[in-house]
Amino acid sequence: MELSVMSPVLNQMELEEALRYLHSLGVDSLEIGAGGYPGKAHLDPAEYLRNPEKIEALKGLLEKYEMKLSAVACHGNPVHPNKTVAQTFHQEFVDAMKVAVALGVDTIIGFSGCPGDCESSQYPNWVTCPWPEDYLAVLEYQWNDVLIPYWKEEAAFCAAHGIEKICF
Repeated sequence: MELSVMSPVLNQMELEEALRYLHSLGVDSLEIGAGGYPGKAHLDPAEYLRNPEKIEALKGLLEKYEMKLSAVACHGNPVHPNKTVAQTFHQEFVDAMKVAVALGVDTIIGFSGCPGDCESSQYPNWVTCPWPEDYLAVLEYQWNDVLIPYWKEEAAFCAAHGIEKICF
């Protein structure tokens, strides 16, 4: 059995300190936070993509503490109804995916996202009941007009770049 920890639970520590601590506990692998709501305390993908030597340094640090990367995590809301917010989360996801590949990781973890109830929504919201029937129209929009098209496109993009698994 392999024991893995999601790094943002240790965001208050520098990465090496967190790796040293996890190694002392017998942790085998790390799901490293790289954007979205958990932040980028241990891995800022855009910075690493601009500076490939940082990717090699991270690989060396992981090796030093006998730690594998099980996944790169980027838990944002790329389908947020506010297009500016959605674009920021989308770009963070794309950068996290690219840095995952550069690190030799084939799995990225994120949130599916939560759209609003229509094209003019300002805030995300999710219908949790099918009645009255108005709610079914909202669910149709959320699934068929937003989530499914977005993730079909992203899945193809990820697969073309070497990501084998997208987890939510």
